[in-house]
Amino acid sequence: MTNKGVDLGQIRRMPVDPKNRGPQTESWNEYEKHAIAFWLVQQLAAGSDVCGVVMQHSSDAVVLHQHQRPTLVSIKHREPNRIEGNSGWGPTELDKDDVLTGLYEWWAAAGESCKPAFWTSAGIVGQARKSQVSLASTGEPDVDFVTWFARRAKIAEIDAQRFLADLELLEDPFPRRKEILASGAEATRNFLADRQRAGAAQFAGQCFEALWRRIIDLSKAEPVPPLTDSRLDLVTSWFPRLDARDAAALATRLLPATEAESILLGEHDRLLSGALPEIGFRWEADARFVGRSAVLADIAARLDLGSSSPVAPVVVRGMTGCGKTSVATQFAALHSDLVRSIFVSASSRAEILTALQELSGEQPYYDASGIAEARTPVAPSLPPSSRTLLVLDGVAKPADIRGLIPRRSLCRVLITTNIKNLDSGYSELKLGTWDPDESTQFLRTHLPESTTEDRYRLRHELSDHPLALNQAVDYLTVVGCTVSDYITRLREAPIETLRLGEAAGHPASVVEAIRLNVRAAESAVSVSSTLLHVLAFLGPSPIDESVFDAPVMVSPVQPVAAREDCHTEPRKRRWFSRRRTDAVPSDPPGHDTEDTVQAAANDVRTALRGRAVRSQAIEALARLSLVSARSGRLTIHPLIARVARAEVPDPRPWIEAGVGLFLPSQDWSLYQPAPFLDPYLASAAHVTAEAYSHRCAGPAALLVTSIVAQRLALVGPDESATHQGWTAADFASHGISAAEDLWRTSSDWRWLLAATQIRFSLAHAYSVAGRVDDAFAAIEENLALGQRLDLPHLLVEAAAAAETVASTHGRPDKAESVLRLVERLTQIELDPSSHMTVLVTQAGLLRMLNRPSEAATSIETASDILERYGRSITPVLAVKMHRTACILSKDRGNVLQALRSELIISEIYDPENGSMHVSPLDRIQQYERVADAAICANRMELAWEQLTRAGEVISEHGFSRESVVYADFAAIRGRILVHMGRDDEARQDLEHALHVFGRDPQSFRPRRAAPLLHLAQVLFMSGGENEKSQAIEMAEEAYQIDCEIFTPDHREAREDLLILNMMKGVPIDDMSLDDVYSFVGFIAEGGAASGTHNGRTWTEPNQLCRNIHYGLTRIGEHPDEPWSISEFISDQELATVFFTLRFGPYVISETLRSIRALLSARPGFDRIRHPIPKSFDVQGVLDTGTTYTRDEQENAIALLNIALDRNADVEDLTTVFGDSDSPENLVQAWFLTIVVYAWISSTLARLTGA
Repeated sequence: MTNKGVDLGQIRRMPVDPKNRGPQTESWNEYEKHAIAFWLVQQLAAGSDVCGVVMQHSSDAVVLHQHQRPTLVSIKHREPNRIEGNSGWGPTELDKDDVLTGLYEWWAAAGESCKPAFWTSAGIVGQARKSQVSLASTGEPDVDFVTWFARRAKIAEIDAQRFLADLELLEDPFPRRKEILASGAEATRNFLADRQRAGAAQFAGQCFEALWRRIIDLSKAEPVPPLTDSRLDLVTSWFPRLDARDAAALATRLLPATEAESILLGEHDRLLSGALPEIGFRWEADARFVGRSAVLADIAARLDLGSSSPVAPVVVRGMTGCGKTSVATQFAALHSDLVRSIFVSASSRAEILTALQELSGEQPYYDASGIAEARTPVAPSLPPSSRTLLVLDGVAKPADIRGLIPRRSLCRVLITTNIKNLDSGYSELKLGTWDPDESTQFLRTHLPESTTEDRYRLRHELSDHPLALNQAVDYLTVVGCTVSDYITRLREAPIETLRLGEAAGHPASVVEAIRLNVRAAESAVSVSSTLLHVLAFLGPSPIDESVFDAPVMVSPVQPVAAREDCHTEPRKRRWFSRRRTDAVPSDPPGHDTEDTVQAAANDVRTALRGRAVRSQAIEALARLSLVSARSGRLTIHPLIARVARAEVPDPRPWIEAGVGLFLPSQDWSLYQPAPFLDPYLASAAHVTAEAYSHRCAGPAALLVTSIVAQRLALVGPDESATHQGWTAADFASHGISAAEDLWRTSSDWRWLLAATQIRFSLAHAYSVAGRVDDAFAAIEENLALGQRLDLPHLLVEAAAAAETVASTHGRPDKAESVLRLVERLTQIELDPSSHMTVLVTQAGLLRMLNRPSEAATSIETASDILERYGRSITPVLAVKMHRTACILSKDRGNVLQALRSELIISEIYDPENGSMHVSPLDRIQQYERVADAAICANRMELAWEQLTRAGEVISEHGFSRESVVYADFAAIRGRILVHMGRDDEARQDLEHALHVFGRDPQSFRPRRAAPLLHLAQVLFMSGGENEKSQAIEMAEEAYQIDCEIFTPDHREAREDLLILNMMKGVPIDDMSLDDVYSFVGFIAEGGAASGTHNGRTWTEPNQLCRNIHYGLTRIGEHPDEPWSISEFISDQELATVFFTLRFGPYVISETLRSIRALLSARPGFDRIRHPIPKSFDVQGVLDTGTTYTRDEQENAIALLNIALDRNADVEDLTTVFGDSDSPENLVQAWFLTIVVYAWISSTLARLTGA
């Protein structure tokens, strides 16, 4: 953007003429404004780089360019001399009016950054003309003219020469005063014709007048700004270094080229719109119109009201009765000042043609070319005016407007329809139903006497549907019945009730409107109604259409009548049947018998399994807005679903077909993940609730009930899933009641066994809801039944369920009684899977009762079974065993083994292994468990990586900040942030987790212990007295919780007590860790040991390992010098790391890593014989009188062999210690390992001399 070396971005000042009285006295002088308008129209028509004109800033005008310097313009009109008849501008005339001297002063004041120009209605004559010719031919002004101007302006000739060389003198003069308006109108006509404006010749003069009047306004003392003034932003973008005052002054008097063009085109369109035939008066907006502000603003933006550019028609598309017509007419009324609106009822092509013909007046609107009847995107022009709004309401099919409404036009077009993708060239806006606030506002306005609860119930029952709510309000107002009466009637007879009442603008009820669309879809594709009715029973939640690809398997949803072959005692459990069919599809009529209902359901499923016909049905339904289809997922509106369900004479085939979608494979068990159902849990819940509503409680319904209850308890209730608002416990209770009724009436043992399975789901639901006693009561019913009928497998399942509840909620009182049962079960012969389940259950109970050694023995036996019978063990059971092993490893302080167990579970969960389906919730929790174990093992990078993945899955699947899932995540993230020293962030996370858990203190009480303790540490280390007091209260609560869940002697509770007493400054005499007491007292005084205390984990293991590495390096470099272990780790730190924090395995692994690195870098390393034999006498290389046992020496030798073997895993210490991994054994082995390392270093130094 430069010219003659001047960068527009570097311009800092613009000249100002303090003597310029134009704004006060010269606005009446219209000629110069006419001249500027005339010149500007010519530039717009030519497409030049002019970007604006500034009036009366210094010169008469300043022209701004995109790629050139600004031009300072002086404008003079000159009539012919009456005596001489000469009107030309020679030196004398130029000198007399100070034309050139004034321009020079402005040019010099601008630092030559602007170009001077002189515009006039007369020619240039004499010496000035000679100079003009010389400049054009040689690029230099005439020398004599330069000398003359230098003398007259009293400046140096070099300055005069540069000025005159830069001066622009027009070759052709402007039209004179009497001619310029006509010339301007002619230029405007050409401009409008180029822009394809039909009224160019008729309205050119008025458009030109609108432009020069705006220029006059900008020349006044106080110009009127445009409605939306962005001129200052334009000036600063063009001249970023311009003085702020100059920029503001320029912007005040600026006419941007875009505004000038908009004035010309907008005035034309306004005049043309007014010249159209008069067909109505100004529209008045509906004062009671509700909401839709965002939609109205969106339409305005898409139609670009106020601009003069062509735009695409806007299509407001939505289901019938959602308020499309109301939105379109309200929009037109609200913008009556900008556009003239014309409403056309567009239900047929004939109606649209008639309206357009009337709009065209006497002239035929569509000429004889016949292009409209070609029905292609090419169409005749609409009224060429951006001030006309054509509202086409209720377009029924794309063919009705094809060839009539172009894809872009000056005329603004607003179309309403329920057809999706009316034309790909139109701008489509989907309109939904009201949001809850809009429905509430509508009901509050029209039913002012109604209660808040009534308004909520009514809008909820009618799903915020505008037409249905309008009809309901009308009916309630006319008849005077209550909202409760209306809702009761709606539930009993939905079709008849939804016909009641009237709504303005809708001659048909919502039921008739929906029926009309369903018939249209069915006429297009016959199977459309079949798909619609199945979706209606599946409910309003999105469901992937690929679910219909599954094999056709259905099972009776009706209770099966008692049969002669019913078993008098239970046999192998198989309490649901399935049937595959390739039957020819047909519409299911009403059926009475089980077989005919099942056959009809088969026909429904078979009809929908074919992808080709299903795709056609989806297209037909989606095009008519009966369903929403997006990325393969189908959604039906609740009101359409209600009408569709009510239209079915016999719901049983449809329910059976819907339930059949979620039947599991034959080998699936209740406690496995449910990939066939989890993504569609809401739909499964809805169709199951519909089954019970219609007394359909057969095998299929009971099976899906069991699964739904169990899975729904995990993810929580979904309001859109169950229109009855049922919880997981509600589903299970209905299922148990139905199964027991069938058992009593049929004496078929299968129903009794079905009840037991659903009762396990009920227990799980109760547990999740915090109803612990109810959960145990449900399990105890199954236990009693298992004992009465001598069913070992039922007893195993019940014991496992009881252990889960007891462990989750910390109920050691229940653990004792369950453990006695489990011990009896271990004495009977069971299949490997059941035996392993018993052992894992036993380990969990023993661990809860603080019997860790016995628990470890149970897990070892279970691990042997897994290794031997791995193929027959389900992944779910394997995961449970590894998880229990992880917890026991943590209890023993073997944090690396605990982490290894969690990583094994992650491998089982890995989708590449394909061993099991993992739900999003399971994935989140596994990432969190690995992170937690990694924190314990001081693998902070791994912990943060796993926690980041958990956060990504939480975000991906829409868990809110107020959910328990996010609270668990925040609690663990808070813990790792504590270790990282980011206390403020940690405090926010921990406080948020406790806030969520506090909503149900009883149910979430076990979850509170860990975040309470970590938040207590953060508060205590902040140093304030109030914070320390709060910290002690929190630590006490955490201690009490762990005492309730476990026992006061349990490791979890004892560690809480250690931290609590440290905060209180109380000596600890019940920990059997005498060597940590001094360290606790030391921490209470705020001291530090070896510079390693960071106030968060009391000692920082990473720094300790660096200290150890430094000490090992010194030993290796100076092998003959005496050394002491206390030189690089203090006694207090040693006790804390090995006994309190249980980081012993981590420290040993890091020590082995350092020994390997240091020895392998030494000369002569290959001369070291390894593995070192177990018989090596460690005692013989010691300088102390301390005696070590043979086991302790062998442990140290085994550790050294791991370090010397480059392929060995330094983190796998189980081969060395096994279960003998107490802190005492770990610290002795670690010390002896360093002793042997020192001896090897000294030996190498003697052998190699290095």
